[in-house]
Amino acid sequence: MGSFYALICAFFWGVSNVYTRKGNQEDVMDRHMGLFISLFVNLVINMVVITIYIIAKKSITLNVKGLLIFGAAGLLNSFIGRWFLFSSIAIIGASRAGTLKMTSPVFTVLAGLMILGEVINKVAFIGIIVILFGVLLITYETGNRHKDTQSEENTFVCDDVVTLKSINLKKTHIGIILGILSGLTFGTGNLFRKIGLGVLPNPIVGFLTGSIVAVGSSVIYHIAQGKGHKLILALRHCWNSSYMIVGVFSSLAVFSMFFSLQTTPISIASSIAAAEPLFTMCVSLLLEGKKEKLGIKTFASALIIPIGVYLLLTL
Repeated sequence: MGSFYALICAFFWGVSNVYTRKGNQEDVMDRHMGLFISLFVNLVINMVVITIYIIAKKSITLNVKGLLIFGAAGLLNSFIGRWFLFSSIAIIGASRAGTLKMTSPVFTVLAGLMILGEVINKVAFIGIIVILFGVLLITYETGNRHKDTQSEENTFVCDDVVTLKSINLKKTHIGIILGILSGLTFGTGNLFRKIGLGVLPNPIVGFLTGSIVAVGSSVIYHIAQGKGHKLILALRHCWNSSYMIVGVFSSLAVFSMFFSLQTTPISIASSIAAAEPLFTMCVSLLLEGKKEKLGIKTFASALIIPIGVYLLLTL
């Protein structure tokens, strides 16, 4: 069942990525305010869920160590990881940024092996390699499409062509670095969540704790930027923004990952969740039609990634 939750997590993140891109294209608010809105929605959902949980269970067990670990996970994963991801999506698009984010299994596998002492067999290892190979194909495909777009945009430019190409190339490199950093922080955050569940085995408490820390971090960030007063304005106008939807689906994604980590090794759960780029491509194609151009390598990845997931599910 843990593998199923990880796959569902990949789908929810795919939807979230597409709506993050839509939010970036809207004039309602910038991506940093959008991040705050998505985190605030997470917090509201978590508070509703924990209230229902307490009413049903009538009691809840807490410990300081577990709360601190979940707080660190929220800082790394929900705030810093999404900050990198939102920034990367704004530069190179949802498909490519979401793909680079999926370098996270590389970090979580290494961390899981070194810190948690987890063991994976040869079939699972092959599955991980197959998934990451599919991710590389998607990265290559979207990278070529980005270059083609640059060429089309610069077709009628004379003296400024070299300058524009240099700027676009620099921005692309920054977007790639931000995407990889999101993978690093998401992978590290998932490791903390796994450790936290071992200390305090309650995913609902874990997500709520991380959500509180993430929202607090976002508020501090905006106050430090001198934009604290704009947070209230963002809340007033959030109903017209796609970032509201991002908050809902990212909540579902994180809950799914928490439930997956309860019964599945972190290396396996994170690798299955690497199917996220596939869902990002499919959802983008469904919602935007011909705006999302898929090449042969993308379709090849759409076949390769599920094969890797299947290898993991046969454990």
